[in-house]
Amino acid sequence: MINRRIARVIGCLTLCVLAQVNLVVHAERPAVTEDMVTAGARSAFDLIEQGDVEEAERRFRILLRHQPDHFSTRFGFGTVLIKQHKYEEAIEVLESLLDDHPEAHAVMNNLAWLYATATDVAFRDGTRAIKLAQEAVFLQPRNYHVWNTLAEAHYISGEYDRAARAAEEALRRAHQQDAPISQIRTYEEQAARSRKASQAAEILGDL
Repeated sequence: MINRRIARVIGCLTLCVLAQVNLVVHAERPAVTEDMVTAGARSAFDLIEQGDVEEAERRFRILLRHQPDHFSTRFGFGTVLIKQHKYEEAIEVLESLLDDHPEAHAVMNNLAWLYATATDVAFRDGTRAIKLAQEAVFLQPRNYHVWNTLAEAHYISGEYDRAARAAEEALRRAHQQDAPISQIRTYEEQAARSRKASQAAEILGDL
């Protein structure tokens, strides 16, 4: 009996010591600051550029546990979800972010792109895509990315003439701002596709 009592006492003392050590460790652990989260978000964006979207998503999720309201982290998380076709979660993240930041043109643009180009057509919404892209254009009229998104939104909505005009504007501004050649080539193809669709729709309308 004495040995059991001694064992219990020793066990309780051990738990108390471990609890105290745990408290000290947590007390000494530095707080995660906004600057640290911002730097982490930048590194995650770099991973997206490098094509490692799964690792980027993992890092964004970790950062959000520390600062769930951090704008860049939420935006990056939504972006990387789109790239992986995780549309339902991406919509939830970005629509919530837009509610909190109603004039964030980059959020509008990425949401509009999702609604216009989702590979799962169940998530496509031409009306919502056009509305968001137009608002983004009003906020950032010199940004060729938002004109490109507006062109896609009009195209999937069957508004080919408007799609062609928006695509031409995206291409013009991309040239003005010395956009990467690959980007310009993509916009040239988009403009040509939209023009052909517009011409075909006009011919069909005359029949």
